[in-house]
Amino acid sequence: MAGPGIRAWEIARALSQQGVDVTLATPSLGNRSGASIQLREFSWDDPKSLLDLINDVQVVLSAGPLLARIIHFIGGPITKPTIADIYDVAEIERIILQSPITPRHPDATAAIIDEMFTYLRQGDYFICASEQQLDYWMGALMAAGRVNLHTLDSTLSLDYLISVVPFGLSNTPPKPSSPVMKGAIPGIDPQDKVIFWGGGIWEWTDPLGLMEAFKLLLRDRDDLRIVFGARHHFENSLDSNMPVTAQLMDYVVREGWLDKYVFFLDWIPYDQIGNYLLEADLGVSLFKQSIENRFAIRSRLFDYLWAECPCVVTDGDYMSQFLGKIGLAQVIAPGETAGIASAILNSLERPRKETRIPRKFAAQIKQMYWSSTVQPILTFLREPRFAPDGEIARRNLHNIAPLRRDWNDIRTERDHLRLQLERFSVERIQEQDVFQRERDRFQRDLEANLAEINTLQLDNKNCQEAQENCLRALEEAHKEYEALQTEHKSARLENTELSHEYEKLQGESEKLQQECEILKTELKAYQNRRSVRIADYLSRLIRRYR
Repeated sequence: MAGPGIRAWEIARALSQQGVDVTLATPSLGNRSGASIQLREFSWDDPKSLLDLINDVQVVLSAGPLLARIIHFIGGPITKPTIADIYDVAEIERIILQSPITPRHPDATAAIIDEMFTYLRQGDYFICASEQQLDYWMGALMAAGRVNLHTLDSTLSLDYLISVVPFGLSNTPPKPSSPVMKGAIPGIDPQDKVIFWGGGIWEWTDPLGLMEAFKLLLRDRDDLRIVFGARHHFENSLDSNMPVTAQLMDYVVREGWLDKYVFFLDWIPYDQIGNYLLEADLGVSLFKQSIENRFAIRSRLFDYLWAECPCVVTDGDYMSQFLGKIGLAQVIAPGETAGIASAILNSLERPRKETRIPRKFAAQIKQMYWSSTVQPILTFLREPRFAPDGEIARRNLHNIAPLRRDWNDIRTERDHLRLQLERFSVERIQEQDVFQRERDRFQRDLEANLAEINTLQLDNKNCQEAQENCLRALEEAHKEYEALQTEHKSARLENTELSHEYEKLQGESEKLQQECEILKTELKAYQNRRSVRIADYLSRLIRRYR
């Protein structure tokens, strides 16, 4: 649930708990219920359904821009005492969101201011949420003609016309339940450190600064995970394509972080937000330096305070300063990437369970409970009244409302024609894209065919060169064959000659063997004769000396 819805629900609940009979009207009931709150549904297509609800109550309390829409819707001013809740300075947001201005999307600032003047002229009592807003809205009321002798009280103040009703806290602390992120979302392990971005992503937020800081952190840490509470507007039909959202998604996808380090949820049910706040190790709330930052009320900062969740926040609004004062937040200047990274690391060094808000701030925090913040509304409800200048202020609303309806009809028709033109443009672009794709495909096919032809030509050239090389190699092989044939013939002749010579030598060898045998026989006969002679000689010697 977004901030305006939270505020409407909690104010209704706090008033009903203090004895006020509250009817909460909504175009979409959903599945929410309140024990002491009457929930009624109306249709924007049926003005009577809303008029019946208004006629059944004594006082109407509505957000400012919604109040203007109701006036245009029913065709005139509301005839019951009316409280305008102008805590959300929607005009600044709407002016920012209409950028860039083009001939097809002209500057709508004048129409935005006219709508603001519509509900400023309708309100009998106004509530904002901070002293900075009080200064802003006093100036706006002056411009709308509501600061006059009728509305100034005896002290020359506007307390009779406008009061501060801060955004509040539930007096019931959140209770833990089963895991909702760690171990429950694929990619987030139980031991990981979860950095929780509560709420949505708007043009004035700074998620890209968080991504740049995260890139620095990943150099040393791999256990960090970032969970965004939502990616788009809580009504999908509104502001669904903010440039900053597209830039964030491009960044996350380009870095390969989606569903690995960075995760996106889809507007957590209000009854379950406490589970996420208790499980997160750190909350973040980062915004750009802008006029929106000066007057904004960050409902997620109240969430962090409610759950005592340590956080890193951008300076600029009173709540960030308070969280820094009580030690729950590290407050940094807008746009300081290195400061964001350093603050996150410093905050994660301290275990979440050790985070405790000093008791000396207990009384001040108690004053932030919804039961306390709604006291100015209760005071008005005890004696409902029309503003002293209410009749004068609303005098022209009878004329403005029909003109506004006509203007809305013209704008609706313009939007319809613009939609048709955009559809025609889309179809034309699609046809051009189809033609371009076909042209590109033909060009690719042509280039592929040319490349194939070039390849075939090159292959043919290579084949011719290979054939010529083969012929040359064949000629060289033939020459080598002929040379080998010649060498073979020569070898055969040499072999024949060697055979003859071998046979000759073999005959000579046989003769030599025969001669050798003769010599052996003669040698043996000689040895025998010599042995006989020696024996005979020895016999004579023996006889002589005997």
